[in-house]
Amino acid sequence: MIAEISALSAALCWAIGGLIAVSVVRRIGAVNYNHLRMLLVGGLLCILTWPLGGWKTLDTTMLPILLISGLIGIFIGDTALFSSMQRLGPRRSGVIFAANAPFTAVMGSLFYQEQLSSRQLVGGLLIITGVVVTILLNRPRADTHAMEKIQGSLSAGVLFGLLSAFGQAAGAIIAKPVMEAGADPIAASAVRMSAAAAAFSLMYMVRRQPILPPLLRRWDVLWPTLFSGMIGMGLGMSLLLFALAHGETGIVATLSSTAPVLILPLLWLGTRQRPAAAAWWGGIITVLGTGILLLN
Repeated sequence: MIAEISALSAALCWAIGGLIAVSVVRRIGAVNYNHLRMLLVGGLLCILTWPLGGWKTLDTTMLPILLISGLIGIFIGDTALFSSMQRLGPRRSGVIFAANAPFTAVMGSLFYQEQLSSRQLVGGLLIITGVVVTILLNRPRADTHAMEKIQGSLSAGVLFGLLSAFGQAAGAIIAKPVMEAGADPIAASAVRMSAAAAAFSLMYMVRRQPILPPLLRRWDVLWPTLFSGMIGMGLGMSLLLFALAHGETGIVATLSSTAPVLILPLLWLGTRQRPAAAAWWGGIITVLGTGILLLN
């Protein structure tokens, strides 16, 4: 049960972090935002890991695996996610990102021979159905809030969303054996984010650009980036890694994909625009599926 609760908590963290991030992403771009977020959050997690003793749970054989997981799941996956969010907004990009659940379930079956029971399959299918229904029935109105409007290419946003889902799934699958071996989730997150931050910095250096451009040094950019990063990436990703260490990858990924449903009431509070009544049916279906998954 602790793995399932951790996965749901990760989804809530991602929903909150995504809402905080969307305005900054649209101001400075997905690559700049993700780079700044990795530098800030990765650095803080590295510092936080020392007094908590997390580094003692890692050995030299774990580091290459976590580095690869970070490059695929964060450097590629998260940059694609925020590129999708920049174009489609948090709700639409979130529902495409939910494709990481079936991606992860398939990979878990292929690489770890994880087989889901009939009850788990029913619950998982209900959750995915609920997430999809939520987005399909919650159509934007004429006075849609700026946070919800499509900016740029719709097809590019969808492709970036699918790439982010695949990157998240692959990164989680790669990290799973390390987490099962007893690695501390915060220390593992620190390594993964440091790998992504180093890759971003190298990319800026190759382009002969300053690692931290002047725009990224502004307080009105730094604070929301740090806040959203600590909630969505620092806490959310650590919870996901903890869930992977104690649960089946397919179940964990499915429960963590409920962020688009959890974002509905948050969007209502943030934009003062109530989601379409029919969209709540998607939420009900998702809750039903979650209940089935959580049954012993």
